[in-house]
Amino acid sequence: MKRNVLLLSLALGLYACQGGGNKSAQAEEKAADTNTAQEAAPEAPATRLSFAFDTDTVLTTNESVLPTEETIYVSCINGKPTDQDGNGFIATINADGQVLERKWAEGLDAPKGMGIHAGKLYVTDVDELVAIDLADPTQQERFPVKGAVFLNDVAVADERIYFSDMKTGKLHAFQAGEVRTVKDSLRGINGLAFSEEEGQLHLLTATGLHKMSRAGELTTINEQVTNGDGLVILGDDEYLASRWKGEIWHVQGAEATKLYDSKDENIQTADIGYHAAAKTLFVPRFFANKVTAMRFEP
Repeated sequence: MKRNVLLLSLALGLYACQGGGNKSAQAEEKAADTNTAQEAAPEAPATRLSFAFDTDTVLTTNESVLPTEETIYVSCINGKPTDQDGNGFIATINADGQVLERKWAEGLDAPKGMGIHAGKLYVTDVDELVAIDLADPTQQERFPVKGAVFLNDVAVADERIYFSDMKTGKLHAFQAGEVRTVKDSLRGINGLAFSEEEGQLHLLTATGLHKMSRAGELTTINEQVTNGDGLVILGDDEYLASRWKGEIWHVQGAEATKLYDSKDENIQTADIGYHAAAKTLFVPRFFANKVTAMRFEP
């Protein structure tokens, strides 16, 4: 059933903070923004997205946030996005932004997208998919992906774990202990989200927002939000999408409204996550080493 459209605008309470400014990490640039997407978007009335809080700045180079009912997982690269240095970790926070365990899971390289299935947290880690036992995070299984360069976002769909490789343009799927490539030539593929109602995977690429049928056929939804990073499905043809450099967009079908822009302050907006019960959007700030929470206010 369709939801009423959420038209969002950014509250004035959001403030600037220093982002660390490590411009050398070109691998996390997420591909260049297009001129079309940079054109002025219409202003959003009424409903707004307001600043709630920031976490402590101990979530080093955080890339992705995955909210659950009780715990919010944060992937922390703790270095450069492509370095295989073993410094990466997964942190846990609560819905109020308190850091529960800074290093809930350790021993990763540059963890990014996450998804939960059958008691395990699946996280991409440069060139492999890692399955972490939720009950005992020291128990980890690693599944190398042949030819992988920059594995990124994750979406869980029934028994499949979908994940993207932004640099090779491939969409992979993990099932029953095996990894296979389900689609390629998806330039700049990054953000993924699965709609249980539609039974379709949604994906952000260099050319916009698309959805994919079970047969692998793509349908373009929006061509304005290109090179997107994080993706949240709000309802029928309604989404929130982020761009890593510092933008958050509201998408309603072919229309898109830019809600937030922190590029001038060099504060990133990476793989966002929405906590439905708390009506809160959690935004990884990457080099700022914190997560910002923003709440929907009708």
